[in-house]
Order: sequence, then structure tokens, then C-alpha cells
Amino acid sequence: MSDFLPRNNIYKNIDIHDNPILINSEDVAFITMPWSNERIIDSLRGIGNDADNRFDNTNSNIDNLYIYPLGIVLVSSGNHSQLSGLLKCELKRIKVNGIYDISEELLKDKDGQFVNFLGSSEENTLLEKWQSLMEIGKYLLKYNEFPHQIINCIEKENDKKDREGNKVLNSTTYKDKVLTEFSNTAYRRLTGAINFDNVPKAIWNLWYDENNEYSVQSLSKANADDSKWKTLYGMFQKEFAKLK
Repeated sequence: MSDFLPRNNIYKNIDIHDNPILINSEDVAFITMPWSNERIIDSLRGIGNDADNRFDNTNSNIDNLYIYPLGIVLVSSGNHSQLSGLLKCELKRIKVNGIYDISEELLKDKDGQFVNFLGSSEENTLLEKWQSLMEIGKYLLKYNEFPHQIINCIEKENDKKDREGNKVLNSTTYKDKVLTEFSNTAYRRLTGAINFDNVPKAIWNLWYDENNEYSVQSLSKANADDSKWKTLYGMFQKEFAKLK
């Protein structure tokens, strides 16, 4: 996820967790990013009309982020259940809880290298494909043919900024920091791991343990204030430091 963020941290972070939108699954590129074969199988067996457990795209476990203007949705939570819905053709609409608008920094690129973004790192093993995707984003921006719900959210955010007279494009919260600096993607970049089989239990619990008051899963469900995300940020810092 952090590969798409500008190095100067200037972008629009539009949080719509309190009023998420649903967009047609045919209108976006949807990247579920599953990591556990067992959880994929369990989801396929246990979720869906054939299992008498209808896939629910509004479930609180589902957390998705739209990257504008790339036109892609990245899954933050509910990876395996949404993959199941997608494979069984039951994922008709995708819930979006947040939007990252990187358009201003994207347009600053002049040579297709996008060095002002974190993904331009030499450690990005898919660098050329990533650059192609970023270039597509610049092309799409010329025509602005995106789901109307996304456009409405961005326009409302722009109107809000204009009314406030605030020229600052981004106010980074500790939740933002946790979801970017200590995400699954950040872990793989740091460790070079191709899967999550050897993730330390402490880090796994900070991601997914619903019985832990301070985990991404728990704080997301509780819509926790930023002070709790700050505490979780410090806990992640401690555990990620052990990986270096």
C-alpha cells in the first residue's frame, strides 16, 4: 500500500469509515492480497450461497482502500472472505472505507520513473509493472471516468478544504501511519518474505487478534480514537525493530 504514497507524504486521505460507499465490482481493479492457503480454503468452504452463509460485503471485518486516480482497490481487512466472494461471483459490490488521492504528486512526474513515490525503490521487484500502473493513473486522470461515488467523495473533500481555506493536502493520523508503515506489504518489503508463514506471533497478533484490545482488527471495528492508534503504533515500532 505504501508503494503508492508520495515520499513527501502529501496526498489527500479521505476517511469514509463512518459512511462507506459501495461501488460495482466491475468498475474497479480489485486486489485482495490473500496470504494463507488454509484461510483461502476455509473461506471457500464456509462462505457463500453454496455454504448457506451468504457473502456480506458490508461486514465490519471488511476494510478497503481506493487509490485515485489508479482506479484500484486494495484490501486492508477481509482479504480471504472477499477473495471467496470474488471467486464465487458473489462480490457484486465492493465496500470502500477510504480514498487516497495521489493525483497532485502523480502529475508532477515527467519521465515515467515516479521517483517522488515510495514504490520507486530498487527493492521493488515489480518496479517496471508498478511504473506502468502509475502511468495508467496519469492517463485515466485526463478523462476522469471513475465511479461516481468516488468522484463525489473527492469533490466534497475539495469543497470542504476550500471552505476551510486549508491548503494542507494531508493530515496524517496514527491510524494512517500504522496501516502504511506496518502493513503486510511493509513487512514483506522489510523482510523479503514471499508469504506470511514465518510472521512473528507478536506482529500477527497486532494485526489480527480480535481478543487483543490493541490490534488493527480490534481498533478498526471499534472505530477507536487516534490516541489508541498511537499506542498501537508504538507497539508495532518495537516489534518491527526486531526484524532489522
